[in-house]
Amino acid sequence: MASVTGKIRSTLIAQALVVSVALWAGQGMGLSPSGAIGIAAGVGIVTAFLLALMLESNVVKPLLVLRKAIEQMYMDGDLTRRVTVSGKDEIAGISDSFNKLIASFQTIIGKVFFNSVEVEKAARQLI
Repeated sequence: MASVTGKIRSTLIAQALVVSVALWAGQGMGLSPSGAIGIAAGVGIVTAFLLALMLESNVVKPLLVLRKAIEQMYMDGDLTRRVTVSGKDEIAGISDSFNKLIASFQTIIGKVFFNSVEVEKAARQLI
């Protein structure tokens, strides 16, 4: 199970490794310490940007999809709407639990509606 924490941890480790290699390579090219640090910092900034994009697509985007589904359901009251579950991380687990919760609400509303029809029938018979 690829957890969200694991994704964040691996991106931070990857960035640290890339910056370390860039610093080592800068020193190996005979640059001054400040020049090697400058190259490592530049590589670190580029790496951070690329890894942030990766995290955004793997963590933030699924959360935004879930949020949009919740907001749309709030606006239109459509209990047939479900969130697409993709992956096996915590966000996928939350999406799956959300789908189960909404299915439960849908069943409860259906039972209430059925019972109200039955009460109406009984009331008509009593009248």
